[in-house]
Amino acid sequence: MILTRFSYLLIAAVVAVAAAAVCVVLDTDEATTNPPITLEQMLLNAGAIDSVRQSGRQITVRFQDEFDAESALGVDSRTFEATLDEGVNVTDVLRFANVPVGDDGVRVISE
Repeated sequence: MILTRFSYLLIAAVVAVAAAAVCVVLDTDEATTNPPITLEQMLLNAGAIDSVRQSGRQITVRFQDEFDAESALGVDSRTFEATLDEGVNVTDVLRFANVPVGDDGVRVISE
């Protein structure tokens, strides 16, 4: 009888550990967060940008696969995020910095 209760306790502990492991793996906030980038860093490395997606004030910068983000930005990632000031458009920022936009340069995707 004691062995049966101990077995039930062991099974409950295994189920609890498995449930905790599933919660950690499915934590979407941590899994989908891209490292931050400043506008200055983005503009300094503008020649390696593949695309920029703007949704409201949030922008997502995607660098080309050949870009060495580890040495340039200190992070081994190809995708970064930034927040623009109110009323600022990423296309205007790129054009102001003389970065080609569109077919001849950076693809800008607005949502």
